[in-house]
Amino acid sequence: MVYQKMKKKAHIWVAREQSDLPKNSTLEYDIEDSGTIKKMLPEKEIVHLIAKEVSIDHAIKFDDALRGTHKVPVEILTQIDKKAQSTLVKEGVRQLVDTSFNKNERLQFYKESLEQKLTKEEQVEFSHLLNRRSQVHEFEKLYHSLNSLELREQLSQIGRMTFGIETWKKFETIQTFKQELAKQSPEKSVIFSELMKKDLREIESQRVMSAIQSIDSRLTNFQNINQLQPKELADILFKMRILYPNWNEELKQQTKIQLTTHLTENKQNEIA
Repeated sequence: MVYQKMKKKAHIWVAREQSDLPKNSTLEYDIEDSGTIKKMLPEKEIVHLIAKEVSIDHAIKFDDALRGTHKVPVEILTQIDKKAQSTLVKEGVRQLVDTSFNKNERLQFYKESLEQKLTKEEQVEFSHLLNRRSQVHEFEKLYHSLNSLELREQLSQIGRMTFGIETWKKFETIQTFKQELAKQSPEKSVIFSELMKKDLREIESQRVMSAIQSIDSRLTNFQNINQLQPKELADILFKMRILYPNWNEELKQQTKIQLTTHLTENKQNEIA
């Protein structure tokens, strides 16, 4: 009874926020209820948006799934994901899929969700890859044809479930590495199959060395790097941040380690 009362208040709050009612109108509730209601508000806003952007029927089914009264079919969630415009709805749908569905159901959702957003040519390629139970390297063409980060992330969800998290992480790292090499020099290239034999740490190390060499071509090995002074190393690290702004903190830290491993701890600390 208490839960139903708070749920109703959450619905009223969302309805008020989405309406033309004066914003200074009040919604009274007990102070001890506030924490629970605040947790429910995003869910109720998602339900409201689904009703607005997709249909009331879809919103009811999604709300039932949130409350655990009925398990919504994958097809319904795929329809919501396709028709909804709000990022909040799309994230809510995927969170429900990731937390409430088994692996086969999650795989089905991401396959159907991605397929309906592809071009005809991409759909043919995607279907061909799935039907043949292709190897991971065969996904390169499709991966690079997807210009949207959202579509790539959905393909990555499929890749992680199909090939395993570590294998797909290596695949994505190699794709990014190849793109970086193409920008560094047209002559530079790597063989995918050879890199896949290495562990992720080795691939990242090779990626870092290639980036360092793109800044200073003399730095072809660690012996040359070891001859540099702290100020020169700091300059290289600064240029790396400019040229590779999307590198995560772990990769930036690995770069610093590879550049400064020959220095004393005090000298390393001098370099930002």
